[in-house]
Amino acid sequence: MGHSQQQETPPKARALSGGMYRHAHWYVLALFLLVFAGFFKTYFIKLGQTDLIRHFHAATAIGWMTLLVVQSYAITHGKATWHRAFAKLSFVLVPLLVITGLFMVHIMLARHPLRLGSAWTLRAFADFFALLYFVMQYIMGIVYRRDVRQHQRFMLATVFALFPPALGRVIGLDLALRLGPWNLAINHFIGFCVVAWLLIRDWRKERTVYFAYGLALAFFTLLLVSEPILLHNTGWYQFCLWYAGRPA
Repeated sequence: MGHSQQQETPPKARALSGGMYRHAHWYVLALFLLVFAGFFKTYFIKLGQTDLIRHFHAATAIGWMTLLVVQSYAITHGKATWHRAFAKLSFVLVPLLVITGLFMVHIMLARHPLRLGSAWTLRAFADFFALLYFVMQYIMGIVYRRDVRQHQRFMLATVFALFPPALGRVIGLDLALRLGPWNLAINHFIGFCVVAWLLIRDWRKERTVYFAYGLALAFFTLLLVSEPILLHNTGWYQFCLWYAGRPA
């Protein structure tokens, strides 16, 4: 009976059948709830007052998280055919998510008051950097698609691009505006701690440090280090004015 069960279960599914990655779809769903809670007041209850680009960006972000849930469940429950079929959707979702994300940064900078030392310029940097990080993790996931342990971590690590903005809104947008740059630092430090825990867990379980989480740790570290420097950087401030379409 053990032999027949192995025949029915694809190798990838067997590789992912143990540990927390068998339940990874639940962790992505938890982030889904965090995103919903964070954007409930600023987006979900104002659907009729929101422009089309916001709806498009929200749809692509929700679509990506949904795809991760489906993909994770499929590969850990012996449905490799589903996994491969749904994977093709990512070639459409990812470019749309990034393009609409760039438009969202423009809208944010154009609609809020900008000055040297403004928290909005730091938010723009965090968003630009998060989009770059997202693309890097996704591309690495594609490159390592045949290495199951690497692939699963690269794809799941993409969600850290969505983590800071959702967490910041859960803390409270009013409080976030009062805290200014400190709000961003708190969000990124929490992300840093989560990724550090994942790295420690992998080391304790497998004596291995996976590049996906190393990249995620570098992402949060660079945000924490660079934002205080950029806060009063005139070059970055001028770039934000240009990107927003405002006169210098």
